Amino acid sequence: MSSIAIHNAHLISLRSNGDVWLAGTILLFSSGAFLSLLRSSESLSSGSRTGSIVTDLLWIGIYLFTLYCWHKNRQVIRNRLQLPWHIAALYLVALASILWSDSPAATAPKLVALGGSLMISCYLAMRFSAHSLLKILARVFLVSMVLSLLVGIFVPAVGIGSGDIAGMWQGIYTHKNTLGLNMALAFAVFLAMATTHHGGKVYYLAAAFAILLVLLSQSSTSLLLCLVILVAYAARRLVRDYFRISVTLLMAMLAFLFTFDWEVALTKGLDLVNRDPTLTGRTDVWVASIIASEHLWLGYGYGAFWRGADGPSFTVWKLVNWEAFYSHNGFLDVWLDLGFVGLGIVVMGIAISFRSALLRWKIHPLPENLWHVLFILYLVASNLTEGTLLGINVLSWILYVAISIQLRDGNHRGIAIPERTAS
Repeated sequence: MSSIAIHNAHLISLRSNGDVWLAGTILLFSSGAFLSLLRSSESLSSGSRTGSIVTDLLWIGIYLFTLYCWHKNRQVIRNRLQLPWHIAALYLVALASILWSDSPAATAPKLVALGGSLMISCYLAMRFSAHSLLKILARVFLVSMVLSLLVGIFVPAVGIGSGDIAGMWQGIYTHKNTLGLNMALAFAVFLAMATTHHGGKVYYLAAAFAILLVLLSQSSTSLLLCLVILVAYAARRLVRDYFRISVTLLMAMLAFLFTFDWEVALTKGLDLVNRDPTLTGRTDVWVASIIASEHLWLGYGYGAFWRGADGPSFTVWKLVNWEAFYSHNGFLDVWLDLGFVGLGIVVMGIAISFRSALLRWKIHPLPENLWHVLFILYLVASNLTEGTLLGINVLSWILYVAISIQLRDGNHRGIAIPERTAS
């Protein structure tokens, strides 16, 4: 090999390491890690999703560095990048919503940040293969799990909740539910990685570690998410080998779910485990949000509904008698911001991506393809009681857009980085 070729190979390796570190940093911070140290105590106690000067500057720096990476690879990205129609349509509706926004001043900066999150998703989708991105996620979650355990043991004032959540672990996150949701996602990552030919037992141990942290967080929602993921994982071969029968059974199950008297069953089930039938006030917020909304088709504009006492959310506050900063349902939040138009695009997009993920995994039962299926199940289930759809700098939404792009593009190897160096 010539000296020039060796030099070029060295440069590629350096760029690859830099890209991996950037991707890992983005994924870790977008999971909500370290916000307890970066945000003000008032912001944390209020539950508001707004950040601080420190977090804003951090994300601006990430946007600028990602933009620089885009510039380095602009030729290839321009030729390769193709947004799925449902992603492009959703972002166009969000952008256009400033025209009818209840508060254009609130919508405008959030649209800029939303554009930054889209740029990050495109960068991850184009710069890494699906397998490489999955391996980076595994490393990120392993780091967050170890740090959460250490913080919980040695710095309990930070790692374990107080007040209403006293004794419940939150690790390096701001709330026990945030730790639980991240560990449920980590559980899906490690189960998918466990299907590889090498290191399967290690990944099963990592999945068990994630379950342990979910139990320590005492997050019921996260525990149910893990159950959904585990059932899907256990049934993966049945679904693949008997695909049509499985789809038929799934449709029958969905019909049963719509006709079953879940209100009675849920109330009795929650009574057995001593849980609040309102899901800690969530159902009250859902009803109040629907009552308060008057813009059914186009919504109030992106980020313009939940503005505390200055927006329509004040009506919700008065109805439920507590200060909610989002509806605790991702689909409902999209409807409040972008109406039935935006919600319809989101639902169709998720259905399209899930179908593509299922078909690809059926044909090529690789760990990354199984991960796509498990992730979309997680995304839908988690957004029934939390809100990450169309979120700014939110891990699950960044991943969803990146995965949708890769499913649309058929991108298995990524660009600009050889598979052996990117992993």
